[in-house]
Amino acid sequence: MHPDGAADDYIPVGGCRAYVEALKQAGKDIALAEYAGAHHGFDNPARKTVVKVAQAQTTRNCPLLEEGPDGRIFNSRT
Repeated sequence: MHPDGAADDYIPVGGCRAYVEALKQAGKDIALAEYAGAHHGFDNPARKTVVKVAQAQTTRNCPLLEEGPDGRIFNSRT
């Protein structure tokens, strides 16, 4: 199972949903657990407070990421 924070603005849950669905379609045994209100790193015991960095480089604006046949992630445009 892959836990995800539904309020994660660093790596949004949408991509995880699509990836889990693709794995299910490929016959893999996988489940996605979403936690409402949970932010990125919510399950890290060392992080006591939520840190938001609006200008941080993340995958939140990378809809062009794809997985190749060898499992590598790449930008489909470049």
